[in-house]
Amino acid sequence: VTSSQFWHAFDHAAGCDTQDFATTWIVQPGFPLLTAERDINRVHLRQQRFTYLPHDSNERWFIPIELLLLRQGDRCETISLLLDEEETAVAIPSDTIAYKLNHNQTGFYRVRCDDRNLAALGQYVRTQQLSAIDNFGLQNDHFALVKRGDYVVDDYLQFVESYFTAEKRYLPLYDIARSLQSLYLLLPLRREKIARVGLILCDNALHESGLEPQKNDSHHTTLLRKSLLWMASSFGSAAAILFGIDSFSRLLAGRSVPADILPTVLKAGAAAHNDAFDYLMDHLVSGDLAEAEMTPYLAAMGHFPGGQELQQALAANLQFCPKNLRAHLILA
Repeated sequence: VTSSQFWHAFDHAAGCDTQDFATTWIVQPGFPLLTAERDINRVHLRQQRFTYLPHDSNERWFIPIELLLLRQGDRCETISLLLDEEETAVAIPSDTIAYKLNHNQTGFYRVRCDDRNLAALGQYVRTQQLSAIDNFGLQNDHFALVKRGDYVVDDYLQFVESYFTAEKRYLPLYDIARSLQSLYLLLPLRREKIARVGLILCDNALHESGLEPQKNDSHHTTLLRKSLLWMASSFGSAAAILFGIDSFSRLLAGRSVPADILPTVLKAGAAAHNDAFDYLMDHLVSGDLAEAEMTPYLAAMGHFPGGQELQQALAANLQFCPKNLRAHLILA
C-alpha cells in the first residue's frame, strides 16, 4: 500500500478531500509559525515557516486553529477555524481581554502574539487561570522566539519572573527550569541574573513539595522534586545544596537514600565532598551495579569541581565503563 493509496482511503472514510492537508504536513518540510496581532475587535493571523535562522519561504500549511478568548466577567470561549492561506482575520468580542492561540497545544506550530496580549495573558498565568499545558505552551513558544532572535534573554527572564514564579505544576515548571538551566550553562556572564530567577522558581516549588521524599507523595510531587532538586542546587539554593551534601554523607556512612533523589545526591557529593571520587569509583568498578544503575554515578563524575579529578574520571570512564555508557560523563 502506497501513501497515496492510504490517503485516498482516508478521503473515502472521512467523506472529504484530505490530500492538500496531508501534503502540507507530511511531504512539505518544516512547520509553521503563526503571528497574531490584535486590532480592536479583530485578530490578524499570518503564517510562515518557523526557522531559527533567517529564511525566506513560500511554504503554507493547512492549520487547524483553536483560539481561546478570555473575556470580561471570567467568561471564555473557543473559536475553531482552519487557516489555509497566508493571512486571515478573526472577529472577536469587544470585551475580550486576552486571546491564547493553540489552546491546549492541539496544533503543531509556534505562536508569536503582540506584546500587549502577551502581558494580558501573563496576568492569567500569574493567577493560575490558564491550564498547565497552556502555560507550558506560552512560555515554551516565548523561549523558542528568544533562540530565534525575536526577543533577548532579558525579555524571557522578565517574563518568567513577572508571571511564572508561583507555578507549581510539573509540565510548565520543569520546562522553564530546564530552559533557565540551559541559559545558565551557555551564558556565563549572565549567570547571576539567570540564577536569581531560577532560584525563586525552584525554591518556591521545593518549599511546597519538601526536599525529603515522603511515603504519601504523589507521582507529581516525586517528579517535581527529582527534576528540580539539582537545578536548585545549580542556581545556588543553600537549602538544596546542604540537603544534597548531608544526604551524600549518609551514603558514605553506609546508609541509603531514596532512589528518586539518588542522582542529585551523587552530583551534590561530587561537587562538594572530598571523598566523592573514591566513593563513586568504588561503586563503578565493584561489578555490583547493572549497566542502567551505573548512569547516575557516571553523570555525577562530570560534576567534580577540579580539573585533575575530571581528568581521572574521564580516564576511569574509558577504562572501566561499557562503550554504550561512556557518553554520560562527557554530557554531564
